[in-house]
Amino acid sequence: MIIVAVANLKGGCGKSTISTSLAVRAVQDFDRVAILDLDPNAGAGQWYQLRLQRGYSQEPFVLTQSANVTSALEALRLDRRDLVIIDCGPNSTSLMRQAVEEAEIVIVPTKGAAQDFGSTCDTIEICRDAEAPFLMVLNETSPARAGIEDQRTLGAIQIYEREAGPITWGQVLHRRAAFQDAALLGLGVHELASSDARSRGEIEKLYEQIIVTVAKARGVNV
Repeated sequence: MIIVAVANLKGGCGKSTISTSLAVRAVQDFDRVAILDLDPNAGAGQWYQLRLQRGYSQEPFVLTQSANVTSALEALRLDRRDLVIIDCGPNSTSLMRQAVEEAEIVIVPTKGAAQDFGSTCDTIEICRDAEAPFLMVLNETSPARAGIEDQRTLGAIQIYEREAGPITWGQVLHRRAAFQDAALLGLGVHELASSDARSRGEIEKLYEQIIVTVAKARGVNV
């Protein structure tokens, strides 16, 4: 069972939207995909209830659990899940440590704002303490206009690397209506008829980075 954690001690950085989008994409490759929702607000759990109410696919399944990561993952193993994405809630260092220690790769989303900085650096330290590979993902950045985005992205990268050391960066995710529309309907961007190729392409690239990282760690060619 592949385990991916989406983690940041800072709330509001898009963990649930990234988790659900990646899980929907993973269903194309794996028969049994699950999200383990550790957030007390149960964003992924509410998203799953929308899927059921609207008659959409029951894959990916969502398990809401905010007490014990190890026992929840064991239950998902017994349920023969192929891939699990752990949607970590904010502010719970102990639960996040459990999730990061279990994960083969951690996605650390950040909006790059000043108020994200301290919690994000603390999350990076948790990953490094657990020796867990991680990808930093700049999330909800403004679509490029005359090269402005490139400068802002470079600035955020330089600030984080100056304070937190070398970082492996994942695919940038832009602020696109398709992500919000899909989340409100209980869908992923790969399922949303109105989503554009750019939003699907960004999730596709991030998903590929995750699979390649896990495969290399396992010594498998992809």
